[in-house]
Amino acid sequence: MSEKRILIPAAVFLFILPFTHTITLRLTALLITFGVTLWTWRRHHHPVLPLKLPLSLWAGLAILSLLWSVDIWATFKEFRHEIIFSLIAFFSFYALTRSEKELRFFLVTLMLSAAIMAVSGIVSVIHYGTWHAEGYQGGVGTFSTYVVTLLPFVGLYFIIANSWAWRLVAILLFGTLLYSAYLTLNRAVWPALVVELITFYALVVAKSGILSRAYRNGFAIAVVVTAIISVLFFIDVTDQKHGGQRIESIHDALIALEDDNRIPLWRDTMKIIEQRPILGHGFGQNTLKRKSDEVPNLSRLRHAHNIVLNYGLQLGVAGVIVLAILFGALLGSFFKMYRSSDRLAALLGLCAFTMTVGILCKNFTDDFFRRDLALLYWSIAGMSLGYCRWLMFIKSPTGELPVPGR
Repeated sequence: MSEKRILIPAAVFLFILPFTHTITLRLTALLITFGVTLWTWRRHHHPVLPLKLPLSLWAGLAILSLLWSVDIWATFKEFRHEIIFSLIAFFSFYALTRSEKELRFFLVTLMLSAAIMAVSGIVSVIHYGTWHAEGYQGGVGTFSTYVVTLLPFVGLYFIIANSWAWRLVAILLFGTLLYSAYLTLNRAVWPALVVELITFYALVVAKSGILSRAYRNGFAIAVVVTAIISVLFFIDVTDQKHGGQRIESIHDALIALEDDNRIPLWRDTMKIIEQRPILGHGFGQNTLKRKSDEVPNLSRLRHAHNIVLNYGLQLGVAGVIVLAILFGALLGSFFKMYRSSDRLAALLGLCAFTMTVGILCKNFTDDFFRRDLALLYWSIAGMSLGYCRWLMFIKSPTGELPVPGR
């Protein structure tokens, strides 16, 4: 099997992953990708797998929760979808991204898919007058989280593009994604994007050799402009959420926040966590449907709208600790990549670190780190770590590149 053919199932999976109503096709492509990965893994020497301990803790606690879950079958299905498939995606893209060639191929696939997603969202608003959650671009929360996940890598594509024509394409895609995120009328996306912008530029400034002075100056302007746009969009969306009543002061903003239904939801969630504080009710959002009938807000919204509280509900304090270990290990690994002497590895680390910070921020007021968005994150994390590991494995057997955390 030729090198290009090996990548086709993975590219198909990446391309269709964000689109709704494609679950069967998506998972079929993922399993074919996994089969191809195992076939190539046997034929080549490989670097060791990263993050074994945190991933084992995460998967181990989730599967152990079958012993005390309030809905064993729901927990098993959630474990299969949220952890088994995520680990398959992570391993596959880690193993398949062996050079810059594969990395660029996967990035182009992601950019093409993102362009179609963004345009679909805009067209749906033009046609229906509002965001059409049943369209292929998905619902408000899903699409806005998708934008937060992908934007750092649109920035990476701009940096490594081979010509200014492709850089212009990246700029247009960046703007289209921002505008389509605005059309969702989701507020949480804008604070998350501002945090991403600050994180991205802080890392660029902290490592001056990663970009030329002209690039750093250009990114400074882009960060300021995008941050201003994000703040203006946030204010405008907040106005629309409150019947057009203008937000003209900090007092108005605080009143708007107090009216948010997440505040009482979080209070009610804490009461449920107190019932099983150590190990929770069983892994997975759908596991809690039986419990949700006890609390009106939880019944209406189905989950806590906060990734930490959701893990507290599902796996108790133990789950929150494991979640912190998992993301701490990921951030540590990406930061080590960022410190690499190889420019592309450093840029990948910068963007993956920024993406992770943005996702955590976005999911503080929601929890969309599941299904297609979780698969997208783990695929990007896998290809990022995979490139760095292969580079170290092939070019620097003595360990010139920093080794991502195990």
